[in-house]
Amino acid sequence: MRRLGKLVLVAGCMCSAASVLYWYWFYENVMRALGERGAPPTECLLTLKGPCGLIAGAARFLGYAPYDPHFLWAGLLALGVGIALIALSSPEKTERSAAANRREPQL
Repeated sequence: MRRLGKLVLVAGCMCSAASVLYWYWFYENVMRALGERGAPPTECLLTLKGPCGLIAGAARFLGYAPYDPHFLWAGLLALGVGIALIALSSPEKTERSAAANRREPQL
């Protein structure tokens, strides 16, 4: 159970990190195309409401792959599930099963 929790945790970290990087790259390019300067809009990191949805819809219409916050939400959910799985798998149980799997050498 602990190993699965670690795997889900790593997958959640990777998905979340990739999502944030793609958000930055996508909106940086949109802002550059519009002649704007500054940081990408942080509200677009979590939602597609308002201008974020308009930009994503226009990009999709023009054939580009817009940033989608659902991947970030999925990554954050996987992070939470991974942490919960690790927390719920007690270390005593893991140590007991490891000790049971070890055998004394037979002479």
